[in-house]
Amino acid sequence: MNSLYNGVSGIKTQNFGLDVTANNISNVNTVGFIGSTAEFKSVLYTKLNGAANGPVMSQIGLGATSMASSLNTFKQGSPELTDGDFDIAIIGDGYFGVATNSGDIYFTRNGDFAKDANGDLVNQAGFYVQGTMINLTPTTLTQSAQSKIPGSIYNQVYTLDTNQVIKLSTPESQGKISLPDMIYLPAVGTTRASFAGSLDPNSVSSATTMNLDPSTITSSFDPLTGLASANGKVTDTNGIFGYRAGDMVLVSANDGVNSITGTAYIDANGEFDLTNFDISGLNLSNPITFSYQAQIYQAQPNTAKFGASVYSPNGNKNEVLLEFTQILPTSPNLNEWSVNAQLLDPNGNLISQSSGVVAFNGSGALLSNTLGSLNNDGVSLNIDLGTLYNGSPNSGFTGIVLSGQNAMSKVEVNGEEEGLLRRYALDDDGNILASFDNGKTVKVAKIALYHFQNDQGLEKLGSSLFAQSANSGKPIFWSDANGEVIYGAKLKSSALEMSNVDLSTELTNLIVMEKAYSASAKSITTSNEILQTIIDMKR
Repeated sequence: MNSLYNGVSGIKTQNFGLDVTANNISNVNTVGFIGSTAEFKSVLYTKLNGAANGPVMSQIGLGATSMASSLNTFKQGSPELTDGDFDIAIIGDGYFGVATNSGDIYFTRNGDFAKDANGDLVNQAGFYVQGTMINLTPTTLTQSAQSKIPGSIYNQVYTLDTNQVIKLSTPESQGKISLPDMIYLPAVGTTRASFAGSLDPNSVSSATTMNLDPSTITSSFDPLTGLASANGKVTDTNGIFGYRAGDMVLVSANDGVNSITGTAYIDANGEFDLTNFDISGLNLSNPITFSYQAQIYQAQPNTAKFGASVYSPNGNKNEVLLEFTQILPTSPNLNEWSVNAQLLDPNGNLISQSSGVVAFNGSGALLSNTLGSLNNDGVSLNIDLGTLYNGSPNSGFTGIVLSGQNAMSKVEVNGEEEGLLRRYALDDDGNILASFDNGKTVKVAKIALYHFQNDQGLEKLGSSLFAQSANSGKPIFWSDANGEVIYGAKLKSSALEMSNVDLSTELTNLIVMEKAYSASAKSITTSNEILQTIIDMKR
């Protein structure tokens, strides 16, 4: 009779094992599925004789029964790459949390997430993915931002502080992740524009004619002989720089109707002397006036123009224009330039301007800078032309310097252009990133990753979901030595963890359990035949 009932328990037990194995096989392609292992135990044993009757304890087993189907959490499912922006796979220990509308929290390794019509991050069952969001503040778009999206209507626009740090805190504090369709980053006005480049210290000479100041020249004439004379000196006070010996001075005598012009030549000291200048052809009875023009090669001041785009706090891109003009005369140890700075709006209208003087030493290092700041639509914009020479070697060469050409090598501006949301994406650290059209990327949320003291105690539900139980304990977060929350696992974005079922192992288990099932059935038929023999003995 014992063998008969043992066979029955064997059939039931192996049938349970077949059910578990068949379920594993049927979910071999289910995303995030964790396979189970059928576990069995013996029911009880009966004692045939006591220990005092011999050295061996004689016992006989009274059948087997199913004990549990434990989760194969020690085995990793293979991650498969996908095209989903919010798909994510867990490499290691942990579960994602999802919440129902009623607030019940379930756990899964299926990272097949998407954004629903309300902007909430959900799984395929519509449950809300749990995590921590950055603080969002309602705002309005500027005119410049609205011009980028003509015809578009948004019920609500949000902005955020890009310096916020997202921390997961505690498992109980996690909530749903809502991703609005429109996030706007206000522009940060430029307060500093740094220019680096070179100015050409060499002036350019060109032929020119300049009127000389008559008060600096002595002239006379003799009405009897009709001869005149004129002498003077061309100096820098006349605004003439770089004259050379042999340059001409034209002396003109005028009687009010006609004029006669004579020529004098400048010597190396800038002096000229015209004698025996015959003006007898004029009506000497009329008042005679003299005028003087210098025909020389004048040193023309060198000029240079630099420009850069800066950010306005109202969202526009303004333009800074710097115009440098060399101040003549120069000396071997000092070269000065006037600089005029203008700030223009996108339409070319003047917003603000400032002027000053920059000076360089004989080595081309910046000695001084008196250029003031500009008003950048409400914020002060400082024009940085470099650090000044302080007597130390190589100082004074960080910005604008004197060199053999006019060229701008580098411009650096602070501030930020306004940004409109382009798209969301997940990274391998579980962060949801918001990308903006100004090139900035900001972390707006972080997905939570839960752990349990006893994974085997989780209650299995459908759709690769699990629920906590008294055996599993409450969900917990792992932390490092500093108390900061860590995942304790790696994540893979744009990927999904497939089932961790090993099909070859399950097929082998299927064969073993089928044979065990058949053997248990055979023990029943054998026991039946023996019982039948015993009954026949009565006849």
